[in-house]
Amino acid sequence: MAASTSEQLAWEARAGRFAAAAAALAGLLFVVGSVYFNSTVRERPRGVDQELALLDREAINLLVSGALVALAFLLLAVVLGYLYRVTRHRRPELPAAALPLLVVGTLVAAGSEVGRQVAVLSVAADFASSAPRNAAHARELLRGSTALQVIGIAGLAANFALGLTLGLICINAMRSGVVSAFIGVFGIVLGVFLVVAPPPFRGLVFLLFLFWLLALAALFLNRWPGGRGRAWETGEAEPWPSVSQRNAELERQREALDDGASGDDRDADGRAAESGGSDEDERPPGDGAPSAAAEEAGAGTGDGRAGASVSRSKRKRGRRR
Repeated sequence: MAASTSEQLAWEARAGRFAAAAAALAGLLFVVGSVYFNSTVRERPRGVDQELALLDREAINLLVSGALVALAFLLLAVVLGYLYRVTRHRRPELPAAALPLLVVGTLVAAGSEVGRQVAVLSVAADFASSAPRNAAHARELLRGSTALQVIGIAGLAANFALGLTLGLICINAMRSGVVSAFIGVFGIVLGVFLVVAPPPFRGLVFLLFLFWLLALAALFLNRWPGGRGRAWETGEAEPWPSVSQRNAELERQREALDDGASGDDRDADGRAAESGGSDEDERPPGDGAPSAAAEEAGAGTGDGRAGASVSRSKRKRGRRR
């Protein structure tokens, strides 16, 4: 078991970089794909007939927008697949059905994005080549498009599969300590939004995906503020630490560093004291105060000089007389 855990941790370290890059790129593509068409086309149609005429003229931009979102769904499969494997190793209770749901959901969602644009462009081409070119005829063509109806049902089923997969993976990832409660609940909410959000709110859902995927990228790269949970280090299910537990751990680490610094200072002071005492003990006798013989010699020399000066003064007074 230990060998498989070490191999799993080594794989997570290698694959985590690619999963983080896929997460960041998928989030950006979701947002760029949702706003690409509106940012490149300056016309604002006022009716469905004008909208179909515009789509027929801007077919390339519409296809590019759909392709970007489709690529984002494929990258999302890479991210969730990595999270699935990390979570299932620590919590085998994660249903194995989540993986095929993930694969089918992302593939169908990506195909639906491109297929929807192709079907809409087909209706727009029929509208541009038929008469009368009014709003009633445009709505009739849209309602009668079998391709749009099939793709709409397939897209709804794909969103349901992805939403269910997100819920299963995020719940088990929270319970195993792989993600925090914030990331887990955020992912569950995104799964619900994929199913219930109406088309006008797709751009908002994709924007929320951007923030969630960027958070996952930081987590996969071990750049999460305060560090990841211990489950990433041990390879076993361990609860994600709360804020109070993380603060207590930081305080213990700070105290340990302070104690270590104080111990180093005490050792340095002790070495300095020992060094000072040894210098005094090893000092030669001649290096200290002058010896007794030197003092006696100095005293004798001083008395001789005084006697010589007294005799000279007496001789001078005799000569004056």
